Amino acid sequence: MATTDPRTGIALTFDDFGWGELKAASRETGISETKLIQRAVAEYVEALDADPFDRSNRVPRFASEPSGPGVTLIEVELTAEQAARLVREASTQQTTLPTLVRHAVFLKLGGDEPG
Repeated sequence: MATTDPRTGIALTFDDFGWGELKAASRETGISETKLIQRAVAEYVEALDADPFDRSNRVPRFASEPSGPGVTLIEVELTAEQAARLVREASTQQTTLPTLVRHAVFLKLGGDEPG
């Protein structure tokens, strides 16, 4: 019997700098922005499960939702399991799901392997 992989959509916003970095990484790797975000999330979830106390997994307190002119919106699908794990982590860190996912992306773009 085949199993299904339910997906959950999430809307993310990036300011000019963040979007520029994501687009540059996409050009460099030949991987779409959406796939890069999905990979960053997968690595971040693995890192959380491996060491939930690793401080690099913590969202900086000053992180906030980008707004205003120059903001790019992108819709990304996560597995239901990833979404559930990230919702729990966002609650633990007292932040939003989009802010947590952006943090995972910036960890990946910065060359730091989470964990």
